[in-house]
Amino acid sequence: VHPGEEGFILIRVRVVGDVPHEALEQWRTTAAFRDQAKQAAILANPMLQSEIEAGMNKSFFRWARTGPGHALQQEFWETGEIITSNYEVLADFAIPVSRSDRIQVCYADRLCYCGAAI
Repeated sequence: VHPGEEGFILIRVRVVGDVPHEALEQWRTTAAFRDQAKQAAILANPMLQSEIEAGMNKSFFRWARTGPGHALQQEFWETGEIITSNYEVLADFAIPVSRSDRIQVCYADRLCYCGAAI
């Protein structure tokens, strides 16, 4: 982020498990999702905590190719067992931040396992 300009911290959430697409779409509209996104952004950018908290009221979802998930195959290397789970990427959540001095921001990427093999 250049001095005086607005930049964005992006949070991408990926979900592995058999969670219906509609449930994920509903979840991302909740205060709990917004709070988790804020915490992920702060964890990745602790020096920007106050800017992140200030930017939450202007946060939004960026367009992304989302939709019903894809199949993800996992192989347990010791036994060769194949496990298939659903894999879905939600739209990026953007939190605007601005600074009076130049700073590099880090993006947060979260991978959630919901009842799937890890």
